[in-house]
Amino acid sequence: MIVESARSTPAGPGPILVAHRGASGYAPEHTPEAYRLAIEQGADFIEPDLVMTRDGGLVARHENE
Repeated sequence: MIVESARSTPAGPGPILVAHRGASGYAPEHTPEAYRLAIEQGADFIEPDLVMTRDGGLVARHENE
């Protein structure tokens, strides 16, 4: 798994903006569109809901079932 800041420079002083499921208020959550839009809107990080499958894979989705 690769975790990166949405910005190439540190956010500096002030709050860190975390986009939960991307910009889910503007685009379908957990989609590339929602992630890109969150970055364009200034998010420092994108925090997805990850669920582990029976074979050990990770899936971005809200439900645990």
